[in-house]
Amino acid sequence: MKKILLTFGLAGALLLAACGQVGLEGQVLTPTARPSATVIAANTPAVKDTPAPAATDMPAATPLPADPSAACPKPGEGQALYVSRDNGYCFLYPAALTAQPDFRRPDQAVDLSGPSITYRQDRVVLHLTVYANGPAAGLDSQAYAHQWLSAYRMDPALPIQALTLHGVPAALIDNLPGGMFSQREAFVSANGFKYQLALSPRPEDEPALADAAGQVWNLMLNSLVLFPPARPLPLAQPDQLCPKAGPDTKLWVDEAQGFCLLYPADFALSADIPGEIIGSAVLSDTHDWGKVYTSLTLGAYDQPPSQIQKPAPPETNVDPSTVVTTTIGGANAVTYDFIGAPWRQHTADILFRVSRYTMVGPWDGQVFPRGAADARRLWDTVTKSIVFFEKWR
Repeated sequence: MKKILLTFGLAGALLLAACGQVGLEGQVLTPTARPSATVIAANTPAVKDTPAPAATDMPAATPLPADPSAACPKPGEGQALYVSRDNGYCFLYPAALTAQPDFRRPDQAVDLSGPSITYRQDRVVLHLTVYANGPAAGLDSQAYAHQWLSAYRMDPALPIQALTLHGVPAALIDNLPGGMFSQREAFVSANGFKYQLALSPRPEDEPALADAAGQVWNLMLNSLVLFPPARPLPLAQPDQLCPKAGPDTKLWVDEAQGFCLLYPADFALSADIPGEIIGSAVLSDTHDWGKVYTSLTLGAYDQPPSQIQKPAPPETNVDPSTVVTTTIGGANAVTYDFIGAPWRQHTADILFRVSRYTMVGPWDGQVFPRGAADARRLWDTVTKSIVFFEKWR
C-alpha cells in the first residue's frame, strides 16, 4: 500500500560544555602530569577480561564517599576527565576530542566529537555519546538491552554480547542500525539506574577514523565510574497514569514514545506502519495511493530545547478557517486541516515538554463521505483519552 510520508526536519545547535573545578556539573579537567595509564590499542574490542589502566583501577564494589564524584579517575597526559554529578557518571577521554551537551538531551547526555572525514557528499564526524536514561526499575543490563530493542521496534534477533564497563556488567549491541553507519551501543544498569553509550562510526566501518574511534571507546570503557545521580529522570508509571479500556475501546501504551491512549475497539494498530490506528473498511481503492482506510497516525520526536516553539500550523496548504489553539492530553496543541495532500487531512501539532507529537487522519467528508463519522469517532476517542509521560529510554 502506498502512503504519503510526512518528513520533519530538526535544526539543532550544539551547546558548549562548562569547564571548572572538580565536582562542578559537566566539568572537563585536562591534566598536565605524565600518564599513569595506557589506552587500550585502537580497534581492539573491550571484553570482560580486559585489564583496566592503572589510572582508573578502582573496583566497582569500592564504597563511594559522600561526594561520589571523588571516586572519579585522574586523567593522564593527553586525557581529560568528564564529570556529571547530576547524571551519575564520570570517565576519561582523549583530550583532543570535544565534550559538549547532546543537543537533543543536554540535561542527560554528553557528546564527545572528534576528527571528521568527507564521505561521499557528507561530512562524517566521530561521536561517542553517554546517556543517563533514568531508573532501571529492576532491569539488569542484559534485560535492559532486550527491552530497549523491543521498545524501539528493533530486530530482536540482534546479537547481545556480555561486556564489562570498569568492573560493571553491561550488554553490547555491536551493529545497531541507525544513521549513515551502524552504531556500537552498550547498555548498563548500575546503582538502580540505566545508561546507554553510543559510538559512531565504529572502527571497522571507517578506516580513516578507526584509531580515534577505538581509542575513545576503550578509554571510556576502562575508566567509566557510575554513581547515584543527583538529578535522575523521573520514572513514569503508565499503569497508574493511563486510562482503562472499556467494552468499546482498546488501550495502546507506547512507553518509548511517552504516551498511552484509547481507540475504538473496531479499529486496530497497523502491522505495516508504526503509530497508525486503522479501520477495516476500505473507503477507496485509488490508482496512485492504493487502498484508503479510516485511520489516524501518531508520530513523535524529541525537539532540542533550544529549538522549542509553540505548536503552530504550517505557513502554507492549511485551511485557515480550521485552525484551533487548544490542549490535548493537557499539552499545548493546535489543530488544523492540511489541504496540500490528495485529500483533506485533519492534523494536530502537540508539544509536551521537549517532545512534539503530530496526529494525522485522512478526514475528508467530501472525498470519503462514508468514513466521516468513523473518522470523527476515532479522533475524539484518541484526543479525549491520550496521556503523555516521561519517555522510557
